[in-house]
Amino acid sequence: MKYSIYFLSCTSIVATFFLIFWNNTDSFGIGQNSELYLNINASDVYNNELLVVPSSVTNYVILIPNEAHESPDEKHKLLSDHNSYFLPKNLVITEGTTISFINADAPWDTPHPHTILIKNSEKETVFSTSKMEYGDFSQPVLLDPGKYSIDDKIYNFMKGTITVLENDSSITTLDSQINNKKSVIMGGFFSPTFTVSDSTDNSGGIHPGDSLQYYITKFNENGFKIIDTFDFSYGECSYCEDKYWPDNKTGDHTLILFSSEKPYEVLIKDLQQLIKDNVYI
Repeated sequence: MKYSIYFLSCTSIVATFFLIFWNNTDSFGIGQNSELYLNINASDVYNNELLVVPSSVTNYVILIPNEAHESPDEKHKLLSDHNSYFLPKNLVITEGTTISFINADAPWDTPHPHTILIKNSEKETVFSTSKMEYGDFSQPVLLDPGKYSIDDKIYNFMKGTITVLENDSSITTLDSQINNKKSVIMGGFFSPTFTVSDSTDNSGGIHPGDSLQYYITKFNENGFKIIDTFDFSYGECSYCEDKYWPDNKTGDHTLILFSSEKPYEVLIKDLQQLIKDNVYI
């Protein structure tokens, strides 16, 4: 037990140091011929806004959360003040792991499409998604080792980072990663923690994704493995009756980290439905 506590403590310290020394990763052994290992802990991902993905993962799906179109000046409307625009805000992957994006920024009553740009350290755009409407996703992209920023073409306050660590082992090609049925895909998701009182959207449509229990059931039914969860509360709206922004339906939410060995195109369709089931509007 003492060793477990010590390891979890070190995990939090390493994650914090990564954020502080973002521009000095080589001095901490994060670079050529090295790999950073962390326990996957949803609490750490939430609080540190950082996820280090195991090298066995072939693709990571970055979620664009509900209300991501709201600026920091309107932070009371956000789902949370942690990982507000990308889940996670800071992603570390190993060379050979692809990344993709999916838009969970609900459209009622106004659509909020997102076009995501990945830029290298010279601020050159190396990848751009197409315009993604609610529920839309991008195809996986393979990045060279290095440091990248994530930006939104329309909402310039949306910021994130990707670090790709070098890997000397043989690299699986992009085509084989997408088509390999044993590929391991990982991602994050937000859901209400407790059953909400109003599961309708502004058009009167009913959304069944009203609680964490719903998503635990559906993730399991769809062949997703829930790696870890973390419950949090966020309510910063001074003029809202219940302190949370009404479009989020509640101030109590859960961050879910998941994985699946489904082929990418199959998993992404399931994920699209899970997003559209959500009560967030």
